[in-house]
Formats: sequence, structure tokens, C-alpha cells
Amino acid sequence: MQTCSEYWQFLLNIQSAAWLEWARATFDLIKGIAWPLAAFFIVWLFREQIKAKFPDVVQLGPTGAVFQAPQQQQSSQPSNPLQAGPHPLQTVNALADTIRNELQDYVAEQREPRLVRALAEARVLGEFEFIFSNIFQSQIDALKELSAGPKTVTEAQSFFVDRVVPTNRDLYAQVDFDRWSAYLTVQRLVEVSTDQVSITQKGRDFLDFVSTTKAGFARFN
Repeated sequence: MQTCSEYWQFLLNIQSAAWLEWARATFDLIKGIAWPLAAFFIVWLFREQIKAKFPDVVQLGPTGAVFQAPQQQQSSQPSNPLQAGPHPLQTVNALADTIRNELQDYVAEQREPRLVRALAEARVLGEFEFIFSNIFQSQIDALKELSAGPKTVTEAQSFFVDRVVPTNRDLYAQVDFDRWSAYLTVQRLVEVSTDQVSITQKGRDFLDFVSTTKAGFARFN
């Protein structure tokens, strides 16, 4: 028992000794220096392999790494984002060449406005062609009535019953007013607000398109 007690007392004396603090400080210092030295040694030993992995490294040594200035990568995108390649339809390509030649007669400041207007016109006329290919003659007649002034929903329903249904009773036995008028509202040719139906500017332009380009065309009622 005395021997065991003396052993524990010896351990306590060692832990409380002043020299132990110096030993710990020395060990921490060595430990703090050892890792950087080891890391530097590894980097120096494999410097060629590191440079091969990182092409931007120009020099690798005790003072650190030197990198070359990054070179600006050449973009694979065309310089002009509006530039387009050839169209799959050769007719379009031929017309595009004709338009380019025609644009040479205008100064640069006038070319873009003319192109934008021509594109807008082409889109509107294309949409009007689609609308005309599906519209009934009775719906065109309804637009003409609305062009004279807005109508109430009741008046519009009366127009459908009195002037549209008699033209094809078999058809309109299955198609009611809502279905018949839906095409005009979906295509934004007319608008309904509260209890009033009125023609839109698009509807008026469509009527002008029909009168100037579709005269003589017969449409189903």
C-alpha cells in the first residue's frame, strides 16, 4: 500500500513540476513547425506533377507559387447574337439574300426600323391568315356589327338567334352561343366587359385584312 501511495504521489509531483510546462511548450512548438515543413517537403518533392496538373503555375518554390495571367477564352458564340444560319427552306434563303441587297439602299440607321416593322407585319398577317382559315362567315358578320358600336350581351345573343342559327339549324342545334362566340374572344377579336361586347383594335384590323385581301372568298356560316 505504501508503495502504491508513493507511486501516485510521484505522478502528482511530475504533473505539478514547472519543467513539465516547458516541455509541453517545446512539444507544441515542434508540432506547429513540423506540419508546415512536411507540407513544404511534399509540395517540393512533387512540384513537377503539380505543375502538370495546374497549367497556370509558372514557378513553384520555397517562396510560393507563381501563376500566369489567365487568358481570355474565345467564345464559340457568334459575335452578333442576332446572326442566324441558313434556313432549311431554300426559298427563305433566296428571299433573305434579296432583302439584304435591298437594305443596301438604306443607311444603317434606317435598316433596323424597317426590319422590325416588316417582321411585325409578317407575324400579324400570318396570324390573320390562320384566323381567317378557321372563322365562320357569321362571325365575320358579327365583327362588322360590332364595328358600328358596342352591343350588350343580350343584343349579341339576339344576333346569334335571329341571324346565325337560321343559316344552319342542324349545326347550331349542337353549337350554342357560348361556343360560337368563344372563337372571337379567344383570338382577342372581341372583348366582353360586364354586360357589354365590343370589338378590339385587332378585330378592326382583321376586318381590314379581310376586306383588302379576301374579297370574294366564301366562308361557312
